[in-house]
Amino acid sequence: LELTWGKRWCQRSTDGGMTWSKPTLAMTDLPLQRDGLTLNMPTGPHDRLIQTSSGRVLFPVHFPWLPGKSHAAHSAPRIISSTVYYSDDLGHHWQRACEPMLIRGMTPAATKRRDLQGLWEPSIVELQPGELLMYLRSNTGWYYESRSHDDGTTWSAPRQSVVRAPLCPAKLVKLSGGRIGIILNSIFDYTHANLSRRWDLGTMISNNGGRTWTNYRSVEFRDPRETRFGLYYCYPTVLFDADRLHMTYYGPASGQQFNLIYQQLPAVWFVESGDGSR
Repeated sequence: LELTWGKRWCQRSTDGGMTWSKPTLAMTDLPLQRDGLTLNMPTGPHDRLIQTSSGRVLFPVHFPWLPGKSHAAHSAPRIISSTVYYSDDLGHHWQRACEPMLIRGMTPAATKRRDLQGLWEPSIVELQPGELLMYLRSNTGWYYESRSHDDGTTWSAPRQSVVRAPLCPAKLVKLSGGRIGIILNSIFDYTHANLSRRWDLGTMISNNGGRTWTNYRSVEFRDPRETRFGLYYCYPTVLFDADRLHMTYYGPASGQQFNLIYQQLPAVWFVESGDGSR
């Protein structure tokens, strides 16, 4: 998929990525412009698509929420909303599953970033056939969650999860044995405008569908005094391959503040004993 000024497209490959089909517009029923503003966000899906055990493909998206024809869209704060599209024919046709997900009101933490409010950069994981969990980034100091009991056709109203979170997206991962994992930034700094400095990247696991999380393990941590760059470890992607876990994410490397970092970890990384600190 690619992101072009608010339009989400789908392309398919049947030869391991050597060639690709013509792009198909996936986000077809939401207006791309309202009140003269383009519904675009600079961040793409970041490994957010999943295929459930039924074969359905789920595509979570986010976009600025521009209410009605009022002038609210032109004033702070900018409200970001999320929704989900799904396809039962491998991306040839798409249907929106739910109304835009919003947060009503602001928490004290949210006032630290008045220019951004709402829920965005969602990540979905399948708990068991038909049962799905979504985590969404917010500026409240917590991840928000939504659940589906019908393979992503409908979703519950978003509510605050049990995971404290800075203004950074999380990545949910399906593990073996009914467990799920999460990759996240964990340093919450209320004094900072973004609520986080993104100095770290770590993982946790849940044995009960995301109701509690344990076994924190650090993937990256660096003292910002050691570098002249700001530190931003974020936007992880993962791929399990036999006995290896392949992970990529943004971070400072090779003399650049933003670079693509690749790591190979044992496939059992999430479930091996962690240091517990967070």
